[in-house]
Amino acid sequence: MMLTVVALFALGSGISGGTNNAATLIGGRAVQGIGGGGINLLIELIVSNLVSLRERGAYSGIVLGAFSLGTAVGPLVGGVIVDGTTWRWIFWINVLVAGVALALQFLFLRVDYYKETAILTKLKRVDYAGNIILVAIVVAVLLALSWGGTKCPWSLYRVLVPLIVGVFGPIIFHIYEDLPDSDTTAATAAFVFMRAYGSTWGVSIPAAIFNAQFAKLSRRIGDADIQVQLSGGNAYSFANVD
Repeated sequence: MMLTVVALFALGSGISGGTNNAATLIGGRAVQGIGGGGINLLIELIVSNLVSLRERGAYSGIVLGAFSLGTAVGPLVGGVIVDGTTWRWIFWINVLVAGVALALQFLFLRVDYYKETAILTKLKRVDYAGNIILVAIVVAVLLALSWGGTKCPWSLYRVLVPLIVGVFGPIIFHIYEDLPDSDTTAATAAFVFMRAYGSTWGVSIPAAIFNAQFAKLSRRIGDADIQVQLSGGNAYSFANVD
């Protein structure tokens, strides 16, 4: 499974680096997001499988330290790559790193995997009610924020009811989701996956769409200095600040 998600990450990076249009870039980033989210999830599971509970905190700290280092140094390295070569190498370098990672995993990664649990047993363990509650909370918040002040007044029940559900729903969700210790690792890993996947669809892909559309429309700006100031993805940064 780890080999699969790393391969997906490499595939998405290759598609994004070789694209000539916004649609392919968005598709490549989606594939890359699935692979990246799967990597984050499986790292947590592999650490839990390889080391004892007493040592798990230390190894998890090493993993988080690597993520923190990448988050801090990544923008700087990306800027150097773009200035020295082309933006495509921001994606292509991931293909090289993923290729090395695939080879090392194939040679050295050994984890225990037990297939004794039947598929129906696994399906019974899925928390359908918890997922329904969580989706209802998210949809309620989105409806309230979308309708409030535009389609309906904030004081109207169509806005107030979903807003109240969105505010107090997490309390109900927290009370319901009292997981036993045996499910904590899987739940944490699933959360990490959804966080990574959500950041891809909530930040990276919208930024790519916005920048692509802005690049087409920026020619209409009469002031050349403003046009240069807002090019290269800076318009999205200003939009976030405002």
